[in-house]
Amino acid sequence: MPELTIATFNCAGMANPIRRAAFFDLFRRLPVQVILVQETHSKTEQEAEWAPRVVVFNSIKKTATPKNGVAIFLNDPNIKPGMTKRDLEGRMLAVDISTQSSKFHLLNTYAPTAGMPTKSAYFDSLYFHAYSNLPTVIAMYSIGQT
Repeated sequence: MPELTIATFNCAGMANPIRRAAFFDLFRRLPVQVILVQETHSKTEQEAEWAPRVVVFNSIKKTATPKNGVAIFLNDPNIKPGMTKRDLEGRMLAVDISTQSSKFHLLNTYAPTAGMPTKSAYFDSLYFHAYSNLPTVIAMYSIGQT
C-alpha cells in the first residue's frame, strides 16, 4: 500500500501574524507530506497569505465561535487537492488528494466542546464528510464533556 505521511496539530490559534509565521516555519520543517490543523481561529482575509502552503481551509463563520477553524497544509508539491467538503461552522473539512501513485480522502475535524445534543448532531453529520470510495484518513480533535 502506498505511504502518506501525515501530522495533525491543534494550534490553538493562528490569527496573530507573529504566531502564524512561527507555525508556517514549523510546518515547512516537519518531515511530513500533509498537516491537518485544528483550531486555527482564522478569518478568510488572513488566509490569503497562507498560499501556496494551505491547500484548503474552513474559516470561522460570523455565526461560529472564534475557536473554530480547520486547515489542511501540503508540504509536498506532488500532492494535488481535488474535491472538498466543508461544514458551516468551521469544524469539518474534507478533501480528496492525489499523489503520484494513489488517491486518498482526508477529513479534518474539530469537535464542539458543548454537551451531548450539540456533539450528537456534530457526530451524526460526520458521515457526509467522511464518506468516500477512497482510502480515508480522519483526524479528530475533541475536548470537553461527552
